[in-house]
Amino acid sequence: MEIQHAPFIIKEIKRFLSVNLYDSADQLANLFLSSIHHRSTENEASASSNSNNQKAAGKDSQHVVVVAELYELIADIAYQRKEIRRALNYYRLAIQQKKLSSNQSNNNSSSSPFPANNNFRNQVSIVMNEQDAKLRFKECKCQAELRETASALRDLESIPAKYRDLPILLLMAQLYNDSNLRRHAVSAYKEALLQAPLSMEIIQQLINYNCDYQEIMEVIQESIKQSSSSSSENHTASTLLTNEKWLQSLILSLIQKKNYDTEKSYTNLLSLNVLFPKNPFVMSLIALNAMDAEQIENSIASFKRIRQMDATIVDCMDIYAKQLFLKRDELELNRLANEVIENHPIKPQGYLIASWYCLLKGDTEHAASFVEKVNETSILLYKLFSSLDLVFFNRL
Repeated sequence: MEIQHAPFIIKEIKRFLSVNLYDSADQLANLFLSSIHHRSTENEASASSNSNNQKAAGKDSQHVVVVAELYELIADIAYQRKEIRRALNYYRLAIQQKKLSSNQSNNNSSSSPFPANNNFRNQVSIVMNEQDAKLRFKECKCQAELRETASALRDLESIPAKYRDLPILLLMAQLYNDSNLRRHAVSAYKEALLQAPLSMEIIQQLINYNCDYQEIMEVIQESIKQSSSSSSENHTASTLLTNEKWLQSLILSLIQKKNYDTEKSYTNLLSLNVLFPKNPFVMSLIALNAMDAEQIENSIASFKRIRQMDATIVDCMDIYAKQLFLKRDELELNRLANEVIENHPIKPQGYLIASWYCLLKGDTEHAASFVEKVNETSILLYKLFSSLDLVFFNRL
């Protein structure tokens, strides 16, 4: 295999990767990488006696670009296989290779304002375009998963603001949160909301940080302002956000819920329930509101209506389980645990619901075994345990 085969080989690697043929993709990428490295060594030997240095430099530049893409692909494969440390190493190799390619381009450019021996370019962030930003983000995802939070944040912050898309901003916000950098986390979530003004999750995060209604709406209004003057699709989105009042009612109800103002929250939720009848999300908010108001029967009734509409729903079912536990409804709690585990065997909620059932039966040993089945790496784990009254688990 030679360098001119790169377009076909790389296309095949990507095709294998897209259909989860990770072994095939990894093997082909490494075979091709070994081949072109060997060819490059041979070419360097012949180039020393070749008078056509310009042609040799062109081949060398092409080699650098192809190798960078292969390193990135091998890293993508490793990441999909959960080989996070290997993925991180290859992403870094790809970054170094792209930096080498950039330096070669700069050295070959007579219009560059920087002398060839000036190290200024090496000190400036290598994130020079959108593709560099995407590669750096992949590196930071690996660092985050390996709990190298400080390094991940430093590298994310090196990405210029104009290249920070939604995934980058959300990862930054998460890492700022993990590092107890509240002000930075709020700023990142606000930037994310600018790009996704309809995201309930981002809005909820800002509410969790005690951002008030006016503060959140200012961000949404700015998003409307930025999008209204661009494409027709964005204009339609801005019209939706400007004219429809459901989003305002929803934000108000979420803020009121956090502040335990259950009456006002319930009023806003009722108006949403009229606009969106039989909607599981709205009904779950009504159920949670009733729980906050210590109206257990009403909370259970709302959860039951949700399950009548869709028995496969898993969101908030762990909270429903707690209500059933408090009511000591052994039959319904057993049915809920079995159905959630059957429908969602890899999600942690079912096992936590099963632990509630075992506690109700007085079987603390099995309750503990179900808790142990929960995947400790799940991002839902903390939220799920917060919904379980730990006083019950002190008996385990």
